Amino acid sequence: MAQMSFRINDATKKDFEKVCEELGLNPTTALTIFIKKTIRECRIPFEVSMYNSETLRVLDESRQNMNLSKTFNNVEELFEDLNSED
Repeated sequence: MAQMSFRINDATKKDFEKVCEELGLNPTTALTIFIKKTIRECRIPFEVSMYNSETLRVLDESRQNMNLSKTFNNVEELFEDLNSED
């Protein structure tokens, strides 16, 4: 059986151990679940993002059809707007 070692800060370790305990797991079991799910799905099993809060807000608004650009009734109106000096 292999062993892995990595460093995290003390507060993070303590918080992780608390969550694991509440779930009835030990940290080794929780990490093994994460690793097996990552292997099975060939991806990190949660969203990993480098988006800042502003980008996340805009993406969320777009999903909700909020604050979108102007609407046009036809292509001609669109091109008129694109070609306008405003």
